[in-house]
Amino acid sequence: MTRRRRRTLATLAVVAVLGPVAVTPSAEGRKAKGAHFALWIEQGGVVVPARGGVVRLAPAPFVLCVLFRRKGGVSLNASTSPATFNALKRNKPLAQIKGLPPAGGMAEAPGNKQRELWLAKAGYHYLYIKSSTDHRFSKIARRGGATLGRRAVAKLFDVDKKRAITLSTMKGRTLYLSAVKTSWKKNHSGQNEHQRLALELRFTGRRRATP
Repeated sequence: MTRRRRRTLATLAVVAVLGPVAVTPSAEGRKAKGAHFALWIEQGGVVVPARGGVVRLAPAPFVLCVLFRRKGGVSLNASTSPATFNALKRNKPLAQIKGLPPAGGMAEAPGNKQRELWLAKAGYHYLYIKSSTDHRFSKIARRGGATLGRRAVAKLFDVDKKRAITLSTMKGRTLYLSAVKTSWKKNHSGQNEHQRLALELRFTGRRRATP
């Protein structure tokens, strides 16, 4: 079986498990009446399963996958500090969580040409897909009634310390991902929260093939 075939089957299996609710096999967080998005990780051409919200990866390139079931983007904080991650899992209101909306969005060019994920204690990626040329992923594809964005991550960039981090140096370390889907209230008087997910990436084990 080819690598592409294995990845396709694994992705379809993830989507099949998702069903109509906001629970994914690769993330834990607040349940919602309907899932707005799903989040999982691929490495070496296959989905890496999460166990208890923890994904174990080799210190090597990986792919961040976001499945958009509804219109709008997803705000994603990535950090080696668990502060935002813990606050999100404890169901604190967004206004009390440093590193997620309404403030702190980081500007970046479309297309993820640098194959990076930015780390920040008080900032977040705004991941979206507006068209085939206007998005913040490496590749996008339709999956039934949803849209899948695949963001290749070959290195990290610490926004606070203004330095690049190679993935090979992440062995024995943890990366915390905190994601939330929101929308503005009328007259931009505040934000409605629709879904939140948290995922812990632990870099350990053997090196996998580069995706």
